[in-house]
Amino acid sequence: MKTVSVPALIASLSILLLPHAFGQGALTPPPGPPVPTMKSLQEIWDKVGALETRATVLETQNTQLQTANSQLQRQLGLLTSATVNFAWVASTVSLGVNPSLAFGPDGQPAIAFNGLQLARFDGATWAVTAVPGASGSFPSLAFGPDGYPAIAYLGPSGRLYFARFDGTAWSVTLVETQNSVGLPSLAFGPNGLPGIAYNGNTSYILKYAAFDGSAWTNTSMSDPIGVKSGPALAIGPDNRPAIVYRADRLGAAGEAVVLARVNAGTWTTSVVANAGTVTNGPAAIAFGPDGQPAVAYGNNQTQRLYVGRFNGTVWTPSTVSVTQTSERLSLAFGLDGQPALAYTTLAYDLLLARYTGSLDGPAWVSTVVDSAGDVGFNSSLAFGPDGQPAIAYGTYGSAPDYAPASIKFARKGVFKPLP
Repeated sequence: MKTVSVPALIASLSILLLPHAFGQGALTPPPGPPVPTMKSLQEIWDKVGALETRATVLETQNTQLQTANSQLQRQLGLLTSATVNFAWVASTVSLGVNPSLAFGPDGQPAIAFNGLQLARFDGATWAVTAVPGASGSFPSLAFGPDGYPAIAYLGPSGRLYFARFDGTAWSVTLVETQNSVGLPSLAFGPNGLPGIAYNGNTSYILKYAAFDGSAWTNTSMSDPIGVKSGPALAIGPDNRPAIVYRADRLGAAGEAVVLARVNAGTWTTSVVANAGTVTNGPAAIAFGPDGQPAVAYGNNQTQRLYVGRFNGTVWTPSTVSVTQTSERLSLAFGLDGQPALAYTTLAYDLLLARYTGSLDGPAWVSTVVDSAGDVGFNSSLAFGPDGQPAIAYGTYGSAPDYAPASIKFARKGVFKPLP
């Protein structure tokens, strides 16, 4: 057996342990008393208590913020509620006649009028521009699903045209080659495609032009009811167009308010107002949240305004006003799901009637929008994204020729407009 001396053994162990000894650092403790490297139990509990207190404060602040947010949301809801009776603020937009109002995707109003002119509001002022390559009258304005405006109007010789903006330029298309057609009414369906209702002034036949994405197709109604006033168009949630108009029931049964709807390519008509009544002026149409149409019309015999609601089977009329209108009606549904009607009295005051649904009080409540002079001609009603109604309308100028006429815009709003 080989023996190893003690000094050699120590030397060998020193070589083996040398790296580990250096890795531990200096073996000599630093001067002074030892410094504790662990927290005491009391210090830990103190820290936990401080954290719990901070968490309680944060939770309280969060609860307060949630409460404040709920209050702000409630106040905002009250401010934008369709039932809040704010004062009307009216202003003059431009010289012109025959306005058509619609709200753009930016939430701001736009008005098309004779010329062919388009006025757009930027939140502070109105900017009026002429539609390039277009000249005409009786415009009907609507915004397409792309967010850009489109206008149906009567051009030279009373022919029907369609102008549309694509974000860069306007394009103008001749829709109907017949001269002297009736007032057009434009609407976009849920499928994003436009349709236009109109009539031939010489033949008094109701017509409808539909765009399929590439071309227009014109259809004439087969029902032999003479159209006595410009038709009004609305397209239902089922994508079926509905057209209301004042019709001549071939003279024998007097006049009536008639609704035409298409189903599987076939047009059918139904009488909204009882045959034998004499109505005054064009009717108006809008679809309610139930997906059924509502129609507004006047009656010269009773000197009253009515709104008829369809439940899928029958029409039920309700009396809006006992004062007959003298100008075109405009019907729309508010965010509360109830109908509203803009109309003009025989004294040429502009009023707005809103349906309350009340069983105890009046079902309809009318308020004066503007009574400064002769106003309210060809009123056009629309609801803004804030739930408040807005109306574009015309005024008469001075006698004897009652010119120049102007376009005005009235709106109920939360905030006063900028000066």
